[in-house]
Parts: sequence; structure tokens; C-alpha cells
Amino acid sequence: MKLLFLLCAFLVICSGQTIQPPSNCKVFCHLCQEGFGFMQKNIALLESITQNQLRGFIDHLCEIAPSIDIVKLVCDVAKNDFVEGIDKFLEFLKQNTDPLTVCHQLSAC
Repeated sequence: MKLLFLLCAFLVICSGQTIQPPSNCKVFCHLCQEGFGFMQKNIALLESITQNQLRGFIDHLCEIAPSIDIVKLVCDVAKNDFVEGIDKFLEFLKQNTDPLTVCHQLSAC
């Protein structure tokens, strides 16, 4: 909660500055960009895990599962809808967490 308060305080202070931003705002800008850059790297890692390991794991489970209609249906939903949903969500996050864009929109830079 204190971190959220400090974040809001820095945003208010830094957004009011129109000329040369003070060093605190530069630090906050750098932290903002580093934080969203870190998020971008982790999103890429999650995409890789989803594509390579999660799909393979679901395929393996479906291969060893009994051949019952309900199991086949669950496998199809897991492979098609669940994994694709994760992929779409990660793509959405990746597109909307660009460090330069987000930090500028937050008036941090």
C-alpha cells in the first residue's frame, strides 16, 4: 500500500513538471521503463513455455488418457480453447506493456 502511495505521489509530482524534470522524476521514469521492460521479458518467457511445454504436456496427457468421449472433448477444449486463450492474453499484455508508451502515458517520462 505504501508503494502504491509513493507511485501515485511521484506521478503527481512528475506530471506537474513541464520544463526540465528533476532527478526524482528521471529516476521514476527509469524505474517505470525497467519495470515494464522486465514484464515484457517475462511475457516472452511465458509465451515460450506455453508454446513448447504446456502444449506438449496437454498432448501427452491426452494420449495416455482413456478413449472416452468426454475425455476427448476435454482434451480438445484444453488444446484449442485454453491454450489459445492464454496465447491471446499474453499477446494482449505484450502489445499493451511497451515501456516507452506506458511510461509516457503515465506521465512518468
